[in-house]
Amino acid sequence: MTDELDTRLARLNSEAHVSPQVLDELARSTRDVAASTVRRRLVGGVTAALLVFGAGAVAAPAAADAVRDFLAQTGRPIGSGTEIIPDSEWIDLGAPDLREYVESIYPEYVVLAPGQTREGAIDVVVNMWAQRNGETQAVGLQRTVETLAFCGWTNEWISAREDDDPGRAQTAAEMMLLTTTWPAVIATDGGGIVEDQLSYANAALAGNRAGVSPGLTANGCSFYENTAPEGAGE
Repeated sequence: MTDELDTRLARLNSEAHVSPQVLDELARSTRDVAASTVRRRLVGGVTAALLVFGAGAVAAPAAADAVRDFLAQTGRPIGSGTEIIPDSEWIDLGAPDLREYVESIYPEYVVLAPGQTREGAIDVVVNMWAQRNGETQAVGLQRTVETLAFCGWTNEWISAREDDDPGRAQTAAEMMLLTTTWPAVIATDGGGIVEDQLSYANAALAGNRAGVSPGLTANGCSFYENTAPEGAGE
């Protein structure tokens, strides 16, 4: 991961003009990822963190010594496979305390865009995932918040460009870049996801609207907006 960080920072220095503050944040965030024991696994495309198993397909016994603070925590052995993140527990999406659980694992490293709030992001996560019948891994819930932030900063960049505000646009582009270092997107990238996100961010840094807009579709940003309950984020 240290080599990856050096490569990423070298690319930033050569390809884009990024403020020292954001470079510091990139380094810190990437070191956090390196400290994690989560390994990269393929989950796939924009729905990388949306893997759900129906209740009838998860009959494996729960671990007897599992520590559970929430009903949402199944205590079920994580298992293995190409779409399984080894260190991310299974969560019951129908549990009555799903919101409380999401609050407890909310990724505080995420920097939300203007107009977005922590409570609003939690609303989106709960409203979206509670509609699914079954279980998913905790990393999927965290990835939802990361993607929501990416969408927010992408829309902020577009808005700033329309308002002819280069300062706002630069900040938004730098924050889009920062989202590519966050743990859940890295953990669920089996190849190409982070690379695509970097391309959208670098297009923003270069002022290339045509290179940025596809990121909204690829990340399902309109879906996230439609999932938010009325008044979320206000």
